[in-house]
Order: sequence, then structure tokens, then C-alpha cells
Amino acid sequence: MTGNLMTEDSVILEVFLVRCPHGDPDLNTELWKDVDEQAFPAPLRREMLANGIRAGLIGNQLPPTFLRILKARDDEDPSQIVTTVRLGELSDTQHLLRRTICSRNGQRNEVNVSDVKQQATIFFRENEALGGETFHQAQGVLAIRTQTCGDGSVKLEIFPEVQYGQQRQTFEYDAGAYKMVSARPRRSFDTLNSELRVRPGQFIVMTGLPNIGGNVGSFFFTNEEGANGAEQKMFCVRVLQTQHNEMFTENGGLPMDPNILPEEVAGSEDEDEAEE
Repeated sequence: MTGNLMTEDSVILEVFLVRCPHGDPDLNTELWKDVDEQAFPAPLRREMLANGIRAGLIGNQLPPTFLRILKARDDEDPSQIVTTVRLGELSDTQHLLRRTICSRNGQRNEVNVSDVKQQATIFFRENEALGGETFHQAQGVLAIRTQTCGDGSVKLEIFPEVQYGQQRQTFEYDAGAYKMVSARPRRSFDTLNSELRVRPGQFIVMTGLPNIGGNVGSFFFTNEEGANGAEQKMFCVRVLQTQHNEMFTENGGLPMDPNILPEEVAGSEDEDEAEE
């Protein structure tokens, strides 16, 4: 959207789904020394951990461990490494999937985190009770909604759910209106829904605990049949752009590790205008 004005309720999100070897120490230990898990309320963190999910917030200064997981080496520009990847160019043997989403306030967006499994039994803790359900043709999906806050920050809501079975026609309320959609039935886990206010450049990261199988986190973030053996997945999402884009470079992009001050960006914009 470089060169175009965005509406006040528009947000561009950047989503990454990263595959790592199961039990990878960077993903399961080192990364969390630099992740703010307390950005999520304590009751939600406890509920997530009880269901095998770990989540937190990474600030604009991206830790080296995070860049290593993305396979962004010190001698390369991580912005170029990551942002030049396109989903259509990736195969199942590559470790990183990237997607950009243009979202408007209240709009539902979906990210498929797991592959479709013919049958899956998932155990969970919900409302302080243990339970389990079996699903056919099941897939783990993270639904995302955004709400702009007027100061450049964005309220991000993330809803974990299992979609299963065959698609069917149904009415769905989205962004203030009902519409007919073709969708699969879905099982939501409302106690795991999260809501966090973030600024451009900050990452929300989410993965599963490595040593607990059969639960929600394992279903979403573990693949026992990866190309190189068992895999863990890490889901990451950041606000890439809003109407308030003071952090952005003259090319309209936000670096992976933004160190440019707003004054420097403004100076670059003034030079561009002078050239025009």
C-alpha cells in the first residue's frame, strides 16, 4: 500500500508460521528469555499452559534467538530474507511460511496452522474441567480480528479453533453484517481467546509445549510427520502498517529490527517530496 492512503480502520498484518525440529532449544528455552509472557493476563497464561500453549510479546528490538529461528543470519539483512518470501514459492520442505493480511475493524481472518488430519482426538482443560473430543478431517485454525485504536496501536484478538468435516452454507456475522459463507463446522476454545494491544513492529508469538501430547497445543503446533522428522511450529503475527505509520521507512516497509528513529524517517520523506 505504499503511496496509497489507508482507511482509519485498516491494518496490514504480517503472519509467519515457522517449522523447527521438535524440542529445538532455541524455540523452547532460549527464545523465552527475551519474550514478555506477562503481556498476557495471568489467568489466560495459566489456561494456555494447561492446554499446552505458550505465548508472549516481542518488542521492536528483535532478539538474536528469534532471528536464528527465522534463519536470519547476522551477515544478512533479515528484512530482505523474510519479506521476500512468498507463500506460493514455498514447499513443505521449507521451514517458513509468510502471509500478509489486509484487515478491517471487526473482520474475521483465518490462518491455517495445522494440516488436515483424518481423525484427531484432542484433550483439553476448559472451565476448570478436563475433557476430550474426537474430530474427523480436523484442522487447527487461528482466527484473528483487529481493531484500530487511533494512536497507531491495534487491538489484536486471536481465537484458536478446530475446523472439521465438510463445508456447508451458513450465515456468519462479520464486521457488522451477516453474510452467507461456505465454511466447515468449528469447535472454539473460548477460554484460550486472547486480546492484546500492540504497536507496529511488535510480534505476538505462540507455540506448543514440547513434552505434552494430545492436547490443544500439540494438535496446533506439533507435526509428527514432518519432512525431516517430528516438528514444532511457531506462529508469529505483527502489525505491519496502519494509517499512523511514523515508524516506516521511505519505501513503506518496516524493518525486522527497526532502529530508524521517527525523525530520520521524516527527514527521508521530506527529501522524497523535494525530489518530486
